[in-house]
Amino acid sequence: MKRNNFTTIIFFIIIVVFSLIFRITNLDVIEFKADEGVSIFLASRPIFGHPFPPGASVSSVGILNSPLFNYALLPILLISLYPPTISFFIGLLNSIAIGVLFLIFKHISNLSIATMAALLMAFSPWSILFSRKIWNPDFLIIFFIPILLSLYKIIIQKKYNYWLLFTAFSLFIIQIHLPSIFFIFLILGMLIFSRTIFNFKYILIGLLIGFLPMIPYLLFQFSNDCPDCRNLFSVDNRFAVNHSFSIFLRPLQIVNLGNFQYVLGDDMLTFASKFPFIFQAKKIFYIEYLLLPLGALLFYNKFKKFNFLVIVSFLLPILYFLFRIEPLMHYFIAFSPLLFLFLATAFYHLFSYKNNYLKIITVCLFVSLIIESLLFNFAFFNILAEKKVLKGDYGTSFAISEKTTKEKYKKYSNSPNYNEIIVSSYVPKKEMYGFLPFPKIIFSNSYSKEEIASLEKQLIKMPDNDLIQMELLAYYTKNFPDIRVVKLLRTKNKQNPEFNLIYENVYSLYLEKNLRNAYSNDNGLKFSFEYPRHWKLKSNLSQNIIIENDINYISILTNPKYIEINPGEKLFGEIKINSNIYRITYANKKNSKTIIQESKDLLSTLKMIAESFGEE
Repeated sequence: MKRNNFTTIIFFIIIVVFSLIFRITNLDVIEFKADEGVSIFLASRPIFGHPFPPGASVSSVGILNSPLFNYALLPILLISLYPPTISFFIGLLNSIAIGVLFLIFKHISNLSIATMAALLMAFSPWSILFSRKIWNPDFLIIFFIPILLSLYKIIIQKKYNYWLLFTAFSLFIIQIHLPSIFFIFLILGMLIFSRTIFNFKYILIGLLIGFLPMIPYLLFQFSNDCPDCRNLFSVDNRFAVNHSFSIFLRPLQIVNLGNFQYVLGDDMLTFASKFPFIFQAKKIFYIEYLLLPLGALLFYNKFKKFNFLVIVSFLLPILYFLFRIEPLMHYFIAFSPLLFLFLATAFYHLFSYKNNYLKIITVCLFVSLIIESLLFNFAFFNILAEKKVLKGDYGTSFAISEKTTKEKYKKYSNSPNYNEIIVSSYVPKKEMYGFLPFPKIIFSNSYSKEEIASLEKQLIKMPDNDLIQMELLAYYTKNFPDIRVVKLLRTKNKQNPEFNLIYENVYSLYLEKNLRNAYSNDNGLKFSFEYPRHWKLKSNLSQNIIIENDINYISILTNPKYIEINPGEKLFGEIKINSNIYRITYANKKNSKTIIQESKDLLSTLKMIAESFGEE
């Protein structure tokens, strides 16, 4: 017994160390975009003397997540606000989580299967990618462990007090990532179907504990006319338009390198040219497309007590398909440990045959998969360290953001708010439009004129202060901005250029809402105008600017001496600004009558140009 325990401890340490290799290295090039920046900003609010936000980031269906992720992230932020350090601790926690999964797998199956499953997971590129980012799905494996442990305790050891742990963490994992509700629903359904004994006392206590992090969120909803209720009722509009069959490939892909081009984008060509052998050798992972279903069948027959996990894993993609869930890889993180368990079961079964040739082939295949994973991860991070940014979904790394941020905010380094200014700079301005859910949990719903005047004075003194910019932007976009707001900010921008960023964001939002584009000429004669988005700008010349649709074109002549009107053109009017004359003419491109709708389109475009001309 002691020897077995010693072996288990040694294996646990080895697995954790192997898991750390790619999870806590190359931290300067961690993926760092809006989600990561928003997560740090929200979770750090109490550190800077603000109340805890009653919600976390916005989910893909437009509903605020529970603030649970903020609570989970705060202990790490108390140690450091530096993103690579935060990522280090997330990678460390996920590496330990793989070690703990090894221990649970050992009890569910055996030592050999548990070891192989943990090693495959330790070096899996997708698993590594989803265990080092500052993003709520990267905590899913950590929150899945108590659920899996509870299932073992309830089913094998008949310890029904673990219903408390199972219930609480089932609610927690749903709050961390909303699509996990499908996974938990299937597990509960299978437990009911298999007539597992439920202890309702502990389930009730677990429900109460599980709902605790939701209390601030619910209070916010009830006190603000439940903004998420409207989003909840329209959630069907946010699902994929069509049923995607690629959803059935994701469980096969997440255990290896499937669809990794989504991460690399066009840099997959760079990868192929720089590391041709590794690129070609990744084809070996196609064998897992056969081994995973085989392993699932073997696990179903061999481990009867837990064969319902196979059914859950089989039904989850079907449920996603029926509900038109987008085939995004991170929707499969929560149950990915089970897939590695099934894959390891296939290797164990093949190795168990008495045929020595098959044993050798199985060992060589397993070792080859591990080596190829190692080589691919090495090559991936080599390219990432060299380029700092990838042309796929990975996008910009922290190294790029850090360089820009340090240069921009160096002048505030002695300010007591320096760290808060840096953290707030991680949040893209488009996330701060006041009509969106996110700003509503941060800023006040009502401001006095004096408060706005004070903020605007601060902006003039500190134009690069993102905290002030964010608050003013949220205020001016509480509703979709109309032309009155645009003109007000345009005037402020002329008087004080410090308003430029706020004005540009609000004006861009206004144009988007009204399906318009804007043209501005800063060379020589300065003017600007708006035109419908479905028209296109054909020319941008010193004397003639043309916008057109399929039927008509409009010509704007910018030379005051240029008075000729081309054949077929009609003069719409002249506008004089600072002694400069702008002549607007229009014509029918086909020299034929246009239908009423097209005529209205032409006239409305001319009117729009005339009304907005010279607004700058």
